[in-house]
Amino acid sequence: MVLFVMIAMPLVGLGDYALKPPPNLAAPGMFLVSMTAALMLSCVFTMVMHVVLVWTVSGEGLNRILPTFTMVLSGMTLPLPLFPDFLQPFLNAQPFRGLVDVPFRIYRGNIDAMSAIPDIGHQIVWTLFFIVLGRWLLLRSITSLVVQGG
Repeated sequence: MVLFVMIAMPLVGLGDYALKPPPNLAAPGMFLVSMTAALMLSCVFTMVMHVVLVWTVSGEGLNRILPTFTMVLSGMTLPLPLFPDFLQPFLNAQPFRGLVDVPFRIYRGNIDAMSAIPDIGHQIVWTLFFIVLGRWLLLRSITSLVVQGG
């Protein structure tokens, strides 16, 4: 999708809406580091979600509600800086911010390369938290696993 927005949109006459190149040379490197951290965070969050499904009879509810929360709280549907000021402390503390908001704000230059280090650290801390939580939940669930169905 990123390549489409960067390359194809200007070719079809929608260059005003295309993703522009980064403002400096440090931004693409930090963007790649942040995207790697976002990928790790996404994977570990998904795994924790699947471990939690062990305790449910049907995973429909969890599989329907969590993607919605993720899209809204990650900045995928509306950039997080556009939310009201009273929500900013919550939005900056939660883990979903590291999935979309941080990498693309680094790419666009809203967060410069040196200021991006704490944000990438935020992504890594949440990743480690979910790894520990997932391992604990998995070890706990194995002792009482009941397989449903025939």
